[in-house]
Amino acid sequence: MRQRWGALWIALLGTALAGDLVETAKLSVREASESRREDARVTTGAPVPRLLTYCEETVLVKEGPTLASNGLPVHKQVIITGEGRSGSTLVGTLFRAPEWSYHYEPLRYAWPRLEGLKRLEHERYGRPMPMQCSAHYPHHCTAANAAALLEAVACTHSRRPLELLLREAAFAAEHPPRGAPWLGARNFEAATSNAVDFIRATGLYGPDADSVPSLADPADAEPPEDVQAHLRACVGKAGVAAKVIRITGKLEELFAVADELGVALDLVVHLVRDPRAVLASRYSVHWLYPVGRTYGPTYRWAKSTCDGMMLDASAGAGRAEYLLLRYEDLAGDSEERAHMVYQRIGAPVPEAVLREARVYDGCVNGSAQERAQCAEDMDNLAKEQKHFSQRYNTGPRNFTTQVHKWRDALSDDEVRAVEDGCEEVFRYMYPHATLYSKELAAAPR
Repeated sequence: MRQRWGALWIALLGTALAGDLVETAKLSVREASESRREDARVTTGAPVPRLLTYCEETVLVKEGPTLASNGLPVHKQVIITGEGRSGSTLVGTLFRAPEWSYHYEPLRYAWPRLEGLKRLEHERYGRPMPMQCSAHYPHHCTAANAAALLEAVACTHSRRPLELLLREAAFAAEHPPRGAPWLGARNFEAATSNAVDFIRATGLYGPDADSVPSLADPADAEPPEDVQAHLRACVGKAGVAAKVIRITGKLEELFAVADELGVALDLVVHLVRDPRAVLASRYSVHWLYPVGRTYGPTYRWAKSTCDGMMLDASAGAGRAEYLLLRYEDLAGDSEERAHMVYQRIGAPVPEAVLREARVYDGCVNGSAQERAQCAEDMDNLAKEQKHFSQRYNTGPRNFTTQVHKWRDALSDDEVRAVEDGCEEVFRYMYPHATLYSKELAAAPR
């Protein structure tokens, strides 16, 4: 794997369905997906995503808004993704402004309650439910999630993502993946694959889509309230940005679905963070961490996490809308990065974004008047808990001080395990990072 990643990165950066539908949708799902993934890895000379720090492109801002065929302005569509606790909420602040509609974790609220289907699943599987695409675990339904996410940033809603979800769940029930309970490492096989072929097989996006029968329970026909609220909020905005952690390791699938459906995203921000800091942050909120604080479990967690990061980076290679961004660069100067990100999409930076960026920089930049305003903004933001998750501590704070806190939170064995499991990430995304396991190994005993 090391040679394959090296060739890619060094190039630039140094209820079951009817029988016919099941058989058509099967399409050697995992084999086709693996084939595309291998092609992406071994393609020598392929363009590689560049860190925002190293961007040198000149972005020309178009004169006037782009208009759709109906004469209405086309809004910008932005997706922010990354591992949980990688700082994606920080990136989300770049788009939380009156001019924009910012959608926090839309896939968490995209689906109706599906109580009838959940009862059927309990009757079939008992408890606990297996980790696979289902009404209980819709985030494992790749095609449905991709379709729902694309609708969220397009400020639209249809029945098709839900119909996809029901069909994917039925398919997974007949062809269960090699899923397993959480054992401290992500199992990428737990999610459905080859989303484009599945979408084609269902006919939900084809010319005869209106004739495709519905599988939905009438009780689930009404969109969830969060979806309705988003649709009301995004109308007439300059852009819609969605922050989501539920597609990690699946960017290849998202891009393929977007291409299939003719969706042109303006920007997909793939946020990465030093995996040692990600682990320390997860321990601080007691969420999806290794099953033990020793070398073995920590290594397995690190390997699965960083493999997902590298898969997503490979998927974004050569795509104009893809942007690889390091948390550490953004935390060091949020205001400057805000200007660079908006230049990338050819849009002005809202004043509200600049003010909040100064908060995340610790209120140290700008004039005396701007710093005083920043201190007031920090107090106000802290009171607006509706924007933030109290459980996961995503409220405003000085992110610059968070960069190296992992040093006090992790043991030497944990640090060594993460650095070993994430060797490729450190080599290609953090080439100048100090690897403390090497220092520890070289230290006199």
